[in-house]
Amino acid sequence: MPERLFALGKAAEAAGIDPGFLSQRINRGDPVLDEERDIAATGRGSARMFSLDTILQIAIAERLRRLGVPFKDGLKAACTYVLVGGNSVKGEREPGQPFTSGRTLLVHSPAGTGVVNTHRKPGDSTLFGILCDALNAPSNDFTDGDYAVAIVDIGGIHRHVSVSLGISA
Repeated sequence: MPERLFALGKAAEAAGIDPGFLSQRINRGDPVLDEERDIAATGRGSARMFSLDTILQIAIAERLRRLGVPFKDGLKAACTYVLVGGNSVKGEREPGQPFTSGRTLLVHSPAGTGVVNTHRKPGDSTLFGILCDALNAPSNDFTDGDYAVAIVDIGGIHRHVSVSLGISA
């Protein structure tokens, strides 16, 4: 069965982004459309059509943009979730899918991007260690360097986009 595609207006609404801004970014050449899954506008009266993965990527990039990350960088960071699967002590996840338990977070910093599975337990310092790795800083030294980091709840974004598009989350 072919993958469902969504017009720009519906995609923008589900991603929580202004359709004009999204259109502008596409026209500027930002890597928004996936050539294999999406349909580019081919002329007058032809609509751009977006896959779920692309809409998720746009939604993640928009959340990161609200946190100060340039949109183009946010799109690249979102690929870590959309295109790459992962595993944790509590389970695995398919590309473009959250972990089945706990929270699925995207941690982005100048040093890189990672998708992590968190389970909050009293006294658990796992997230602290992950943040230190993401920041590329020693865990006991926060006196020097650039320690900016952006964290978004991928599971929440995924649920919102899915519900907005009428797809079961």
